[in-house]
Amino acid sequence: MNSAVNVKFCKCNEEGAEYFCHTCHNHYCRKCQQEHATNLDTKHHSNTLYRNISSHLPYKKETCSKHLECTYQKFCESCNIPICDLCKGHRKHKKLELLTVYESKHKQLKEQIFKIRCDTIYQFQIILTELKDDIKHCLKEKKELMSAMIVMSRKIKNYMDKALGHSRYLKDVHSCSSQLERIKKHINKIQYYEQIQETLIRRPVKFLKFIKTLRPPSMEDTPSLALHSMLSMTQDINVKDLIKPLTKIKMIKRDKRCLKNSKLLKVILPVNVIDSYVITDVDRCHHISHVTLDRVWVNDGNSLILADTTTGVTLKRLPILRYGSCLGLHSVNRERELIYIENSSAVKKYCNDMSTKTVFKMKKRRNSDWFPVCLYCSLSTGDLLIGKMRYDTNESKVARYNKQGKQTQTIQNDKNGQALYHFPRCITENNNGDVVVSDSIDKSYGAVIVTDRDGMHRFSYTGNQSGSKLSPLGICTDAFSNILVCDWKTQLVHVIEESGKFYSTWGPLVLDKSGRKLTTIPYSLSYDVNNHLLWVGSGHGNVVSAFRYIHRHSHLTDKVEFFEEVNTSKDQQRT
Repeated sequence: MNSAVNVKFCKCNEEGAEYFCHTCHNHYCRKCQQEHATNLDTKHHSNTLYRNISSHLPYKKETCSKHLECTYQKFCESCNIPICDLCKGHRKHKKLELLTVYESKHKQLKEQIFKIRCDTIYQFQIILTELKDDIKHCLKEKKELMSAMIVMSRKIKNYMDKALGHSRYLKDVHSCSSQLERIKKHINKIQYYEQIQETLIRRPVKFLKFIKTLRPPSMEDTPSLALHSMLSMTQDINVKDLIKPLTKIKMIKRDKRCLKNSKLLKVILPVNVIDSYVITDVDRCHHISHVTLDRVWVNDGNSLILADTTTGVTLKRLPILRYGSCLGLHSVNRERELIYIENSSAVKKYCNDMSTKTVFKMKKRRNSDWFPVCLYCSLSTGDLLIGKMRYDTNESKVARYNKQGKQTQTIQNDKNGQALYHFPRCITENNNGDVVVSDSIDKSYGAVIVTDRDGMHRFSYTGNQSGSKLSPLGICTDAFSNILVCDWKTQLVHVIEESGKFYSTWGPLVLDKSGRKLTTIPYSLSYDVNNHLLWVGSGHGNVVSAFRYIHRHSHLTDKVEFFEEVNTSKDQQRT
């Protein structure tokens, strides 16, 4: 916190600011900082406590616990402990500079801390709300059941009290309350972890000891939470029988608790333009694959370009063999590595260490050979979905390959033996396992072909009106399993529901950028599942735009206590 003479107030004007955002240059109190860190538009911002805002401050020298006259200088990699010059028993061990190890370890934890701040705490807040709702629901159901049984017959009042008194409903209320307390303790543990790493940001030794003894919490550490059971009672009651009404009571077991996207997110149309970027040395974005918020791969028809969206500068260029009108030549896997079709016989991977490896090597192309025209890497399974064609028979199919490179599935015909595809241009996978293909039937029209995980044809989309013709290009799916496809004929993006029902259309868009107009005609699409942004490549020009139509629900009102200071009293006693 700043001194009393120079107090900074939060933008809500209610409390003094404790955090400063280096990205948007705003001041925030703890409550507003939590909302700032969970908002999809600002969760990637860089935030700092005021007491740690001066990055030029030197690191504190910490005294060795065994030799009080010395400070820690080295780190023994073999023993995994910091040591001073007088510490013995480490002569043959590998020793590193203490600050070097600290910087390395701290960098590794940044992404985990970012995940905790932006996603984990938000999800736990929703779990807390659900638990409280379940408690209310259990009590409400119990009250309704009691009233119904009283109406049945006053004669079975004693049986009813006994049944309800020993039913699992009371246990469920106790169980939900117990789960509520466990989740609160778990959230406090998470926030304790976040707060202590902030406190120890300038104390390398304490930081290293802390991460050695306490593993970073994650969603996998969430206490096992069971949904409450349900009581139901049939309405056919024989009031003359005192026992039969009690036999109508049934216990229905429910599955484990899980968070669905509908609990976390909501769709708000029309789309909101976040920003637009001009990519140099590109005349058209045939296909795009986002990597991070400031990195995107673009296929300009001649090569694959890794561009910095903030500057438009080309960071890497990979040559490809341009043939036909193939669009979906590349995809990004879970490790953010690029997998692409280099030519008609080779599928390659550009790794994070900037090396290039061959994923598949096919036969030299002949008219009778199958050659790849588009691909997609599944983010859920890691499988490769490759669209293929044959010149001699004009046949097309989609082949699935596992991580070991073995072909595990072929999708080619429907249940009647009719060909599903004519010319696969782009391919993607939906959250439910559906394989979604942008297929060109003729130069002027085509269809979106959707098959399930087993390869069975579900539906084909040819437009939002009867008799209309769709000219599909880029395609992707979002967090709600909606299918988005660019229609070159109308220059619009069609949004299709998971069931195949038309939802809406939007585009083209004219955007202001640095005082000039940029026209974005949707041509290629890529959905960012981490930040819920839709990346759109323009068909006319070199513009890549980021759009938002999926938002998080408004911030929940549940308050979770923060640790004001971590081990402050202990530190003062030691000093």
